Amino acid sequence: MRTILLSVLVICLFVLSGYGQVTHFVLGTFATIQGAINGAASGDTVVVAPGTYFELIDFLGKTLVVKGAGIGQSIIDGQMLGSIVTIQSGEGQGTTLEGFTLKNGVGDVHPFVFGNAGLSSGGGVAVVGPVVSPAVFPYLKIVGCRFEACSANLGGGLSVFNASPVEVEGCEFVQCSAALGAGLYGGPGDLKVTSTLFQQNISTSAGGGITYAGFLQVDRCRFIQNSAGAFGIGGGVHHAGGVSSITSSEFYGNTGFLGAGIQLNAPGMVISDCIIAHNTGAKFGGGINMGIGFGNLDLTNCTIYGNGATQIGGGVHLDGGTLNLRNCIVRNNTGPSGIAVDWNGIQAAIVNVDHSNVDPARIDVDPYNVGPGGVVTAFQSINLPALFVDPANDDFHLTAASPCIDKGDRTLPNLATNDLDGDPRVVFVDVDMGADEAVFAALHPAAAGRVGINVSGPHAILTINGSTGGAARRVIAPFGSTATVEMAQPPNVAGPVNFAIFGLFDEPRLSFLTNVPLGIGNMMFAPCEMFPWLYPYLFTYTNNFGSGQCPEFVTSTPTPWVSPPGPPIGFPLTMAFQGVIEESPGIYVKTNMVIYEVK
Repeated sequence: MRTILLSVLVICLFVLSGYGQVTHFVLGTFATIQGAINGAASGDTVVVAPGTYFELIDFLGKTLVVKGAGIGQSIIDGQMLGSIVTIQSGEGQGTTLEGFTLKNGVGDVHPFVFGNAGLSSGGGVAVVGPVVSPAVFPYLKIVGCRFEACSANLGGGLSVFNASPVEVEGCEFVQCSAALGAGLYGGPGDLKVTSTLFQQNISTSAGGGITYAGFLQVDRCRFIQNSAGAFGIGGGVHHAGGVSSITSSEFYGNTGFLGAGIQLNAPGMVISDCIIAHNTGAKFGGGINMGIGFGNLDLTNCTIYGNGATQIGGGVHLDGGTLNLRNCIVRNNTGPSGIAVDWNGIQAAIVNVDHSNVDPARIDVDPYNVGPGGVVTAFQSINLPALFVDPANDDFHLTAASPCIDKGDRTLPNLATNDLDGDPRVVFVDVDMGADEAVFAALHPAAAGRVGINVSGPHAILTINGSTGGAARRVIAPFGSTATVEMAQPPNVAGPVNFAIFGLFDEPRLSFLTNVPLGIGNMMFAPCEMFPWLYPYLFTYTNNFGSGQCPEFVTSTPTPWVSPPGPPIGFPLTMAFQGVIEESPGIYVKTNMVIYEVK
């Protein structure tokens, strides 16, 4: 019997280890991460338990998956002694680092290809080669890691030299510092960065967030309050490689001397479905600066707002090349000259404005007359206030009254399938201008409600703090405020009625639209009792129809009704509410919807 059990155990371990690939556990068989790497063979996995580890690790040329418990769980503290993780000895395709917080790393001097001998690189992670050809993603993957307070001359958080292709996914680079590429620095080669945050990183020369000289793909990333220094370039991104792309990303509050948001010194760039807003401090190009020798910059469905330059090009500045501005919104940028778009005439420039919202008077053609000048063409564009929800606080969703709705061109080649929020790119007749596709609930009749069967309706009887939220169905409240929810007496109904109010922890999209039984019809989101498996995203705020499958927050009496004040909320939160009333026994109709946003 004992022999049989032993045989079964061996078979199970063989299966779990992936037919020869072994999993090593730190704080199990090994006390340190490096100890587990030393004992592993290529193809193995090292699993690291939660805890703080004071060590520096080297993959030693082995193709490994080294996996922590997640950001804030498995922490490696470099104690300012060197690069926390080194991958530079020919590790193979499939090498992965996942689920760590890397803090207090200081880059070592590593061998690399740029001729920068003697300069430290990769305070958090230092990667050097090899190049995999053809470039099939990924050779190396870094996923779900936080780089915090790491520093180096090159790549305070991460340096990638002559390693390709590399993918960085779901990471955070926070308060790292470097001369070049405070968050991430590297090249040549192919680099893909997705769903990653760069915040409050500081470079003294270039690339507060990223400096990269190679093929670069940035998708669904956020660059917030990064700095390239008083005389540096590219507060958010500095790109000096091949034709690359930035998609569905946001740039807020970055600073730099040239290109406070983005600095481009490469043959070409495609930027689509991005918000570039409130980036300042630049002499040229508050939002974007295109350097000398740059080729084509294609901007599609971008919102460029509130950026500032001290001299020229508050929104976009060109030293030459071609700018294609399609389905974009360029508004409220500031500077003495070329407030929207500018070039200084060092090289001939061409600006094509197509189906965009921009003031043509704020596009300057060669204001200093030092070169061959340029040409501006405009096609089916407008010059009107964009009417965002709250641009001062970086909310660039379009309101119902925005003139940018349905004014873009849906026939553009390579138009994105979804907008920055992930909503369908074309919702109504045509594509909208800017990064946001207007799919907010106010544009759908289901948001307005329809209280009563024999009325022309709809009627707004559900309110929060006495407001229906206006055309956008949105009630804004500051941190620390309280809220009351009210259900008025329905019109054309003689006596009180029973009702339920359902909620959603989010802002509803059209994809949330649900056809509800009992003759109620379309609602902006499904009542929790009908779809309990979606809890906790859906909830029941109150319900006097009877008991339901989801717990209610407060009890109610028939209409008219006012809830007790809710608790003060001290953090950003968005909730949506919509109700159902029993107009008469067995007859149910829906109310309007209200979005409540604390910010």
